[in-house]
Formats: sequence, structure tokens, C-alpha cells
Amino acid sequence: MAYAVYVDGQEGTTGLRIHEVLAQGAYDREFVARYVTGMDALHAAVKETTPEWQERHTGVPAAQLRAFVKEIAADAPRVIFHPGWMTARHKQSFYVSRTALILNALMGNIEIPGGCILGKPPAHYGRKGLNRLTARVPEVETPRVDGAGTTRPQWNPEIGILHQAFAAMETGQPYGIGAYFAYRHDPLTGMPDPETAQRALDKLKLLVSIDVRYSETGWFSDVILPESTYLERANILAQMNGPVPVFAMRDQAIAPRLDSRPAWWIFREILRRVDINKHALDFETIEELWNYQLAGTGVTVMALCPGFTHTEFHQRAEMNMSKLPDALWLDADQLVTDALADLDRGRVVSVPGTAYKVLVGALNVVPRRLARSVSGGLASRRRPKA
Repeated sequence: MAYAVYVDGQEGTTGLRIHEVLAQGAYDREFVARYVTGMDALHAAVKETTPEWQERHTGVPAAQLRAFVKEIAADAPRVIFHPGWMTARHKQSFYVSRTALILNALMGNIEIPGGCILGKPPAHYGRKGLNRLTARVPEVETPRVDGAGTTRPQWNPEIGILHQAFAAMETGQPYGIGAYFAYRHDPLTGMPDPETAQRALDKLKLLVSIDVRYSETGWFSDVILPESTYLERANILAQMNGPVPVFAMRDQAIAPRLDSRPAWWIFREILRRVDINKHALDFETIEELWNYQLAGTGVTVMALCPGFTHTEFHQRAEMNMSKLPDALWLDADQLVTDALADLDRGRVVSVPGTAYKVLVGALNVVPRRLARSVSGGLASRRRPKA
């Protein structure tokens, strides 16, 4: 299998590869004849981008390019031209991605071993996919500020084009933007021309950063809402389409060290406070949210929260448990029986044992920092001495 990755980002220097592929006939004629239209227009578009032409612009010898295309032809159709990642941040990036996709089609590498396998959702195999959280809110009738799907119908309105939002901030067209929530991106370091981006952000009435670190945009934000790091939080489930689609879960591994929260909790609290579509994330636990996503898929989730259980765990860890009251110990077999019964009842959280049910209820009203402090103190007493 051969791989080709673009690094130049210019239409002409990527288009020349198409020129030479066509000139050498190094493409899948049968595939093209069956599935591809517009070949005459493609020939005309790359007519001038010969290997000699590109050598003057890039310094790459024409002979080297011709040899590269021959190597591709020998490996085709098991050849992949990667369209790049994060290539929507300069003027020519559209052409880079488009050229890579055209080359993949010319190679006839679609849906073959060693080629480009299209991502398939569960519905492709007759199974139900995850329920979308956006289904819990009304459809937005106002056209997107970037024109995706309306004035720019070629852009997917579910994705959009971020840089057009900055243009709207400055011009107020097609309408003004009052607030900007920067989540999972840092516009002042992730976008080109940070001075221009800063000028646009200065026109906002409210700038909020939701991040796991103090980002560059955070320094200029009116409010910072700290998100827990990836080991400290549980995320909403992800559906990953592919040759075999899967559901992906990221669960919490450790308690947050600082006063941070997972993103779903942050957005839930924002919606509750502004009283807009607050039912969209009206879940008390991540397990409730997961089970909404999973409804109808044949998969369910339940969090088992056992207390101290009679096993070899504490002995092997050399933990002194002699002072723990008998009432707090659980029998392992009974714990499993109770947990399976809760699963059959459709519960999303199972807390076996009466004593622990009482403790969990109390923890819901105790300040988080106090609960963490007490828990840490008790744990330190049980650790083996060095």
C-alpha cells in the first residue's frame, strides 16, 4: 500500500499530480468510466500544470514527480491520498482536500482492501445508532451566520465554516454576534492572523472559554469555565462510523484534583441558568445521559458503586481494615445479585447495601470539597506505611 500526504497546500502544486496521473494513464479506467463524470473538465483544469511547470514553483525535479506517479501506478488501487487534517484555515486548503479526493477516485481505491473504506453507520447493518442530543431541542430556524446550507449551499450546515463567524463579528452581517463560547478550540492560536481574530472578538459582549488549561483565548475571556481533564471526567458516548461501526465510551478514572467539571455538566448548568432548552441536557448523572443515547440500540449502561466487599483486594494491598465496622462490609455474591437485579429494573446507578445508600444520600448535600477532604483522610489511614 502506498500513502501520499500533501504539505504544500497550493492548488497548482497538488493539481500537477493529477496532470501527470492523467498523462501517464495511471488511473483506473474501468472505475472512472463507471463512476466518474467531468473528466474533460478535469483534463482542461490541469492542462498547464506539467512536471516542468511545478519544478519552477517548488524546486521538485520533474523526473522525481514522474517517478513518483509510476510508483503510485504500480501500487494502485491500494493507494491512499490523505486529504489532510485541519486544512480549512487558509485560502487554498479547499483545493488541497479536493485534489486528494479526486486522486483517490482516479485510483479507483474506493471500498477495496488497502483503499479508502467509507465510514458506515449502524443503520448500514440494520442496527440503530446513538440517539442525538440535538434531537431534544427545537430546530433552529434562523440561517447560520456563515451561510452554510443557505447562501453557501456547498457547505454542510452541521459543520459550517468558522472563519466566516469572525467576519460576521466585525461587520454585523448577515447579523451580529453577541456571545462566543470557545470550546474544544482556541481561536487565538488555532486560527491564522490572531490580530484580526482578536479585533473581531473585541466586538463581542461576552467571551467564554471552556477549557482544561489556561488557553491564549482564556486570557481575553470574560469568563473561564474549567473543564476536567480527560482522566477526571466521563464524556458523552461517541459513535464511530467505519468498516464496523462502534460506540466509544470514555469513563472517569480519577476524581478531579481541582474545582472543575465535565463539559456536559457545564453545558447543562448554563442551560438551566439561562432557561433556554434546559431539558436538552436535563440529566442528573452521566449514566442517565448514556442510557438516553443508547435507547433502542440493545445496549444499556449501569454504574455499580460497591462499598467495602469481602475479597482479597485489601489484603493484597496490605491495607489495614480491622477498624471498619461490620455493617459496612458487603458479601461479594450478594453484591452481584443485587447489582443484576438493579440492572433488570433499568436503574442507571446501583448502590448495594443499606448503609451505602444512606451515605450516598448524605454526600449529595455535603459540599464537594469537604467530601473529598474526608475521603482523602480516611484513605491515607488505610495505606500501608512505607
